[in-house]
Amino acid sequence: MEVVRPLDELLRYPAFFGFETEEYVNTGVGFGAERGNKIVEGMLKEYNPLLDGKHGTRGCPILNTEALEKKGLIRNGQKQQIEGAQIFPIEYFNPYDDPTGRLNKTTKTYSIHWFAKSWMGKKAVSYTHLRAHETSLHL
Repeated sequence: MEVVRPLDELLRYPAFFGFETEEYVNTGVGFGAERGNKIVEGMLKEYNPLLDGKHGTRGCPILNTEALEKKGLIRNGQKQQIEGAQIFPIEYFNPYDDPTGRLNKTTKTYSIHWFAKSWMGKKAVSYTHLRAHETSLHL
């Protein structure tokens, strides 16, 4: 993560999140919340069924988005307010399109997630870079 401008303006919201794609909100691209925020508590509850290790894994964008949908989120990548929490479009926290390698930074961008994929093995990371290169050749 690279923070490219101060987050102070966002402190007026009880919580803020950003879309990673047009469909998914991802706390991994940046978020903030007041202590005890009910939306964050709802997001954390989405992890409970997975804690026993018997139900596989699910990425946080899926879990985050499902929790927000229960509160009224519309999966459209647009700015939304849900129970006081502000959900921001892609350009605010995720202007880097990892599959294509394109950076769409704007004056609204607060941070950039560079997708180092540190949780993946070298072989998997190499594969994603290869796929991104192939994708960019076809654009």
